[in-house]
Amino acid sequence: MVIFFLPRLCGKKIPTHRSQPALTVEDRVFNVSHYRARVEIVINRLKNHNWCKSTFRGSLTMMGTFMEIAVVFTALEIRREIEAGQVMFEVVGPWPHAF
Repeated sequence: MVIFFLPRLCGKKIPTHRSQPALTVEDRVFNVSHYRARVEIVINRLKNHNWCKSTFRGSLTMMGTFMEIAVVFTALEIRREIEAGQVMFEVVGPWPHAF
């Protein structure tokens, strides 16, 4: 039987008082807030399209089509920015980051 050690993502916050334990290196690497902030940047870009800023009056099929187009073109836009050297956030982790 093989048991793998999977690091946990923690929801710990930075201690604000001396009586609270300090964050360990593992806590800093696997902090949920850090990864959530990165995802929120992408979600904000998706929701920033003009058709998302008002009440949608079309059909569910049309809204799904608009959302799919928005996701594909936002991903393409982010990829073009990365290729041009404009990275949205710093890369983290021990793995290679080849874009």
